[in-house]
Amino acid sequence: MAKVKKEPANSRKKYIIPTMKKVIICHCWGGKSEYCWYPKTKNELELLGFEVIVPSFASTDYPSLHEWQSTLQNIAPNPDENLFLIGHSLG
Repeated sequence: MAKVKKEPANSRKKYIIPTMKKVIICHCWGGKSEYCWYPKTKNELELLGFEVIVPSFASTDYPSLHEWQSTLQNIAPNPDENLFLIGHSLG
């Protein structure tokens, strides 16, 4: 039986994606950009070559659709096939 060589857990390869793809992670109700799994996911996606933005939305305890949409439009005014949105709960 052939042995499979395992890489150390902390060994990460950075993969380059030809066209820069952008990911926006929208936090949950009452959340913020540094909350729960967002920083780890941001780091993992950046290692894969993505540009990742985790904005802190205004009025997180009493969210306003208009304010959140405005934030997203400022970050990505011309969304295309290279933009991925990840929403958590309300996000």
